[in-house]
Amino acid sequence: MKWIVLFSLLAAGNVSFAEDFSGLFFRLQSQGKDGLSGAAGYAHLMVTDPLGRKTGYDPAAREEIKQIPRSGYIQKSAPVGKAGIPEVKNINLNISPAVSSGVYNVVVFGASNFRYRLKVTVDGYNGGESLNQEISGYVASGARVEYVLKYDPAPGAPGPEIKKTASFEALCDEVLAAQKLGYIGDAKFSGSLVKQIKLAEKLSKNCGELNNSEGGCAPADAVLDLFLKRLELANRKCDAKQPRECDEEPYWAEFRTKRSGESAFKDFFREWDLSDWQKSKKTAKRSLSDEALKIIKADSGALLTRKPPAVGALAAP
Repeated sequence: MKWIVLFSLLAAGNVSFAEDFSGLFFRLQSQGKDGLSGAAGYAHLMVTDPLGRKTGYDPAAREEIKQIPRSGYIQKSAPVGKAGIPEVKNINLNISPAVSSGVYNVVVFGASNFRYRLKVTVDGYNGGESLNQEISGYVASGARVEYVLKYDPAPGAPGPEIKKTASFEALCDEVLAAQKLGYIGDAKFSGSLVKQIKLAEKLSKNCGELNNSEGGCAPADAVLDLFLKRLELANRKCDAKQPRECDEEPYWAEFRTKRSGESAFKDFFREWDLSDWQKSKKTAKRSLSDEALKIIKADSGALLTRKPPAVGALAAP
C-alpha cells in the first residue's frame, strides 16, 4: 500500500496543466498616400485593460506607462530628412501571456495630423490566432481615436471583436485631419462638412424635446443622411463636361422642401443659411478619396439612431 501511495504522489508530480498562451498584439504605423508606411507623422498608443491598468504613452503626462502585467511598449522612430517635420513612429504594444478577459480600451493620440494603420492580433488560450485585423484611419493633431476590444481567451468563448467608438466630435476631427492630409478637397468644403456634423449633433442633443414620431432621432439622422450624400457626390470624378453629376444643390433643395415646415429644423436652416458655406460653395474644391469615403461613411453611419429593418420584413405598400 505504501508503494502505491508513493507511486501516486510521484505520478501526480509529473502532471502538467495546460499553459495559457493568450495574447494581445497592437502595431501602429504611419502611412503615406501610397498606403506604405514611412510617411511623416507622429502619434501615440495607449491600452487600458478591464481592471483600469494602462500600458502605452500618456501625452498629457509625457511619459510611458506600463501598469499591465506582462506588457511591453516599443517605439521605433526614423528621421524624415526635413527639419521641423515630426519623425515617423512605428509602435508595438503587446500583452502576453495570460491575458485578462473583458473590455479593453485602445486609444490612438494624434501629436500631428496622422494617417495610421492599426494592426490588431489576438491569440486565444491555446495560442491559436482568433483575430487578425488591420484598421486604417485619420487622427487630427491633439485629438484621439478610441476603440473598444471585447476579449475572452477561454476555450469556447465568443470570438474577440474590436469597434471604433463613434461620436460627433471624433467625426469632426476625422474630417479635419483628412482634409489637412490631402484626402478631402479644401478647407472651405471640410468646414461645411464639420458645420453639418455639429448641427446634426445639436439636433441629437435636443431630440428628447422634439416631436419625433419616426423613432430614434429622425432629425439628426436626416442631416447625417444628407451628409453621406454629400460625401458620395464629392467622391465622384466629375469633369467640366459633367458638373451635374457632382452637384449637391438639387439634394439640398429636396431636403429643404421636405423638412423646412418641421419645427425641429427651424434653427438648423437658420444656422446653415448664415454659415460661411453659402459664400464659398461656388469656389470651394469638393473632392474625396475612395479611402476617405469608406472610413468617414462608416463612422458617420455608426451615429445613425434609427433601427435597421427586420430581416425578411415586407416593405409597406
